[in-house]
Amino acid sequence: MVDLAETIWRDFVTDGVPASGPWKPRKSEIRLWGAYVERQQAGSGIDFVFSATTTDADPGAGMFRMNNAAVASVTALYIDNSDALGTTVSAIIDSWDDSTNSVRGILNVRGINDDTVLHVFRVTGNIVDGGGYRKVTVSYVGGSGAFVDGDDYLLTFSRSGEPGAVNQVVASDGITVDSSDPANPIVRSKVVPVATRAALKALDTTKVIAAFFNGYYWDWKLGDYSTHVAADTVGGYYVKANAIAASIGAWVLRANHLSPKMFDAVGDDTADDTAACAAWFALLMFTGHSLKGVIDGKFKIVTAQTWDFSPKRLTGFTIEGVSGPNDNYLHVTDTTTSPAMYWHANGNPLFYGKMHNFGVRTNRAGVGFQIGQDNFADAWNQCIIDDVVVNNGSANAANVSLRLNHILGTYFNVVANAGGSGKPAQPGAPGYGTAVELRQVIGGRGAIHAGNSVIGHKYTGGYSYGNSWGATNIEEVTTAISCDVATASHNNYAGGYFVCSTFIDSSAGNSNLISNPNIAYYAGGALGTNLTGWGIDGEVANSVLVRRNATGISVGTGILGVSPAKAFHAWLNTGTVGYRWQSGSSIMDFDYSGDGSLTNYNGGFFKNAAAVSGFDAIKINSVEVTRVTSVGLGIGMIAANAWLDIAAGTAGKASASFAAGVVMTTVTAGAWEYDGKALYFAHAAASRGAIAVRQIATVQGATVALSNSATTAQNVFAAANDTLTVQAGVAYRFRARIGLNTGATSHTTAFGLGGSATFTSIGYTAKTASAASATTPATPQMVSPQTAAATVLNAASTAARTDIEIEGIVRVNAGGTIIPQVTFSAGPTGTCETAIDSFFEVEPIGANTVAAVGNWG
Repeated sequence: MVDLAETIWRDFVTDGVPASGPWKPRKSEIRLWGAYVERQQAGSGIDFVFSATTTDADPGAGMFRMNNAAVASVTALYIDNSDALGTTVSAIIDSWDDSTNSVRGILNVRGINDDTVLHVFRVTGNIVDGGGYRKVTVSYVGGSGAFVDGDDYLLTFSRSGEPGAVNQVVASDGITVDSSDPANPIVRSKVVPVATRAALKALDTTKVIAAFFNGYYWDWKLGDYSTHVAADTVGGYYVKANAIAASIGAWVLRANHLSPKMFDAVGDDTADDTAACAAWFALLMFTGHSLKGVIDGKFKIVTAQTWDFSPKRLTGFTIEGVSGPNDNYLHVTDTTTSPAMYWHANGNPLFYGKMHNFGVRTNRAGVGFQIGQDNFADAWNQCIIDDVVVNNGSANAANVSLRLNHILGTYFNVVANAGGSGKPAQPGAPGYGTAVELRQVIGGRGAIHAGNSVIGHKYTGGYSYGNSWGATNIEEVTTAISCDVATASHNNYAGGYFVCSTFIDSSAGNSNLISNPNIAYYAGGALGTNLTGWGIDGEVANSVLVRRNATGISVGTGILGVSPAKAFHAWLNTGTVGYRWQSGSSIMDFDYSGDGSLTNYNGGFFKNAAAVSGFDAIKINSVEVTRVTSVGLGIGMIAANAWLDIAAGTAGKASASFAAGVVMTTVTAGAWEYDGKALYFAHAAASRGAIAVRQIATVQGATVALSNSATTAQNVFAAANDTLTVQAGVAYRFRARIGLNTGATSHTTAFGLGGSATFTSIGYTAKTASAASATTPATPQMVSPQTAAATVLNAASTAARTDIEIEGIVRVNAGGTIIPQVTFSAGPTGTCETAIDSFFEVEPIGANTVAAVGNWG
C-alpha cells in the first residue's frame, strides 16, 4: 500500500517526537508515491489492496480478491465498495456492465508495488451487489506476474462500445472487423504465412491472429482449448502458441473437416502415412467437435489398424472421399495381421455412421477390411456405406475382402473385390477367397457388389435376415452366393447380374428368395445342386429366359421346402402344353385343356386326363406324394381308399403331426386341437374332450426282483423303464395295478412317487389287499393320500402277496421325472418281486390349472 505524503516527508523518525531524530525521506517511497499520483491524475485506475483469500465474501475495506488462486482460472472478482484511500467507488464499479455487448469491457489489473505485474480480464456479466462489496464476472485474457497478498494494485476498466451496424470495417493497418454477428464480432489481422508448425506456434498473438500454413488458413481463438490440444497430438487442427496456455487460446485451422494431410500425410501411395492417419483418426473421434473426416489422397498405411469408433457411438461420424474411390483410399500394406483394417465400437451400439466415396485396399491372406466385432458385441445401426470400394489383392484361398459383423438397418452401395478372377481360364482363376462375408447383417438395403473371387456373397457366422438387395452385380466368381448357416433367412435379391460357374451353393438357410436374376454362366456352369433355404423366381440365364423343350421356365421344389436340393420358380403358362414344372432333366407338363399331355412322369405336378380339372398329383424326387381320385385324396400313396388317406409312417417320418397352438375359444364339432399339453377332439360343438394319450410301464416276461431286506424306497419296474419324464405345467391322470410277492415276515407296504419333478398338487386313492396268494380272496384296505411321499397303504401283514390298485391326478409344476416306488417297513425276507403284468400309466388331461375339459357348466 502506498504511504501518504505526510508520512514520507515527516520531520522525525517518529512523527511528533523530536527526540527520535530527524527523518530523511527515502527515494524508493517517493518514487512509488509519485507513480501513484501520476496514475491517479491520468485517471488510470482505482487503488485496491489484494487479498489472497478466494472465498465469496467482502474482502475488507479497500481490498479485492479472486475466486481462484490460479489467475488463468479466475471467473469472478470480489471488490470492496471503498478503495484503498477510503473513497466509495461502488457506483463506478456498477457502471462496468452498462454496455449491451456480451463483453462489457476490459479490466486491467496492474501492480503498484511491482508494476511488471499485469493481468487482463474480460468483464462478461452483470455486476452483482454482495452487500458491502461487488461481484464481477470475468474471463481471463492473459498477463504475467504473480499477485502478492497485501500489495496495491490499480484496477482500470475500459468499456466496450455498443454493437454497430457495419458488417465489415477494414482499418488502415490491415485489421479486419467482421460485425455481421454484433454480439460476437470477429477481428482478423493480415494473414501471415508460415512455413512450419514451429513458426506458427511462435507468432505473437497480440499482433497476429490469422496465419497460413500447410495449405490452410489458421485463426487465433480465445477460449479453453486444453483438451483439444491434448487430443491433437500432431497439431493438425489445434496448435498451442508458445507464449500462451492452451486454456487461454489456441491456433485453430479454418475448416469444417479433417484430412490426413493436415497431420503431414503425403497421400501419394508411396510415402508412409501411417502415423498421420492414426493421428487423423484419433482427432476425428475427439468428442469436443463434430468435424467430418475427409480422405483426399492415396494414403499408404504400413501396419494393420484397429480403429475404435465408440467415442462417436451416439453422435455418429462422417468419413468421405473428395474425388472417388480410385483417387481417395486407405491402403494398408501389412500382410501379417488379420484384419488389416478393423473398425469396431468396443462392445457398444453405434449409430449414424456415414462412409462415402472412398476406397479401402489391403493385401492380406485373411480378412482385409472388417466392420464390427467377431463376437457381435457391438452393433452398427442406421449407417450409410455408399460408393465405397474394398479390395483385397492377396492371392490366397483365405482371402476375405470385406467382413460385416452385426450391421443393422444400414444402406449399402459397396463394391468388394478379392484377388484374382473367378472366370475359368483367366489369369488368377479360379479366384481367391471371398469378396463379402455377411456374418450378421440385419435389415440391410441397397446393393453389395462383389467379384474376382471364389465366392461372391457368403452368409456365415450369425443371424443375417431381412436384407433387401436390389440390382446387385456379382461377377467373375466361381460361386455367386454361398450359405452355411440356418440363421440366414428372409434375404431377398431383386434383379441383379451374376457371372459365375455356380449360382448358389447352400447347405443351410431359410426362406431366402432371388427374384428375376440375370445369370451368365461360364461354360459348364449351372444353377447348383445344393440350394437349401434358397429359391429363385424368374431366372434368366445367359441373357435368355430359361425354357425346356421351347416352353416353360426353369423351376424345382425348393419353394415348397420339400426338396432343398432343387431350385424353384413361379409357374408359367406355356401356351401349347399348359403349365410346366421343371428341374434339371425332369420335365412335368400338365394340361388344362383336357388332352392329358404328359412329357415326363419323373416329378412335380401333373394332371390326369380322366380326373377332375386342375392338377391331380404331386411327385417329389420321382416319388408320388399325393394323388386325387374319384374316391378322395391320398397322401404318401398312389391310390386313396377314403376322402383322406395318409400313408404309413417310417422310422424317420411320422404319418402326420400337429403343431402346438392356442385352442379355439369356442370349439366346433369335429375339430382336432393340440395346445402342447394334451390332444383334444370335439364330438359336438362346444364339447371339447381330452383324448387319452397314455404312457405306460409294465412288467413283461419276468418278474422284477426287489430287495427282501431293504426298508428304503425301491423302484417298482425294471431299470430300463422305471422312470418317466413329465412336462412342466401339465395335469396328468394316473392309474396302476401292482402285484408284490414277498416273504412272510410282518411288514407294511407304502407307495410314493420319486424323481425330480415338482408338483402343484397330487391326490389319489389306493386299494390294497394282502393274502396268501394272488388267487386268495382278501378284504382290501383303502387310503387317499395327497402327497408324493411314501405313504403306508395297509396294516402290517405276514401275507406273501400284496395287490395294489391306484387312481388319481397329479399337477406338475416343474417338469422332470417321476418314479413309482414301494417301501417296506421291515425286510419281508423270502423272495421279493414285482409280479408280471403289473403296470403304471399316465395320460395328460390339460394344463396344470385345468378344472374341466368339455361342455361343463
